[in-house]
Amino acid sequence: MAIRKGIEFTSVKLPQFVAKVDEWTEGQDKYLRLYCWRGGMRSGSMAWLLHTAGYRTEVLEGGYKAFRKWGSSIFRARWNLRILTGYTGSGKTEVLQELKALGAQVIDLEDLAAHRGSSFGGLGKGAQPSTEQFQNRLIEALTQMDPDIPLWLEDESIRIGQCHLPDLFFDQMKESRWVRMERPKEFRLKHLVDLYGSADPLELEQAIRRLQKRLGGERMNECLHELRQGALQQTAALLLDYYDKSYELSMKERDPDLGTALEFKKENHQAIARTLRNLS
Repeated sequence: MAIRKGIEFTSVKLPQFVAKVDEWTEGQDKYLRLYCWRGGMRSGSMAWLLHTAGYRTEVLEGGYKAFRKWGSSIFRARWNLRILTGYTGSGKTEVLQELKALGAQVIDLEDLAAHRGSSFGGLGKGAQPSTEQFQNRLIEALTQMDPDIPLWLEDESIRIGQCHLPDLFFDQMKESRWVRMERPKEFRLKHLVDLYGSADPLELEQAIRRLQKRLGGERMNECLHELRQGALQQTAALLLDYYDKSYELSMKERDPDLGTALEFKKENHQAIARTLRNLS
């Protein structure tokens, strides 16, 4: 009886469902993947409806619940990780991009999270996905990787902005081999100014204010003063004092026997990537 009542209720809305999907997919491929919680009647019925309307459809077997369970097995699998670490402003993301261009396996966690990981990390990035969607993106990225081949990731805390890495995967990151990229402070200052210098000054000020508890009121006000004077490099230098100390504390948690430190003075991102590629 309940199913019949449901059919009576939804039948008048079927054209509306199709019209809404037409609106969402205008100008795109007519292939849809559908799911519900358990992969039962709801997704199956909608797939039938859209198939009759001219769409190619596929239903997620077992539903979203089964997908998340399978995703946990992906995070639990043993990955041959390489963690690229280094002080703030070292250009780790750019080096990883060059590594990928050279054919290495790379996942850009900050790109998946739409955030660079610091108080300034959301500038110019737009809205972040939910933690759940971020982890789904990571699952999809990992399924495209070979677990036996080194997989390069940037050193991250468990939280990237508002997105949390899965505990199982983050534990592997902490226990994996790492390479520290050491670059001159002058390079790091310039890199940070190039990266954030064109941001809205009000957003930069808000990012500094979010660090008040860690910087202290006096240092925060000093940073704000330099920012308002347009002294971006001096602002960055003051902030690096804090970020460098924070980084040094985090490195104490890493196993030194798993790490390699490499100093790069004048090499560009591509040259550094070639060096790292040869380490694999």
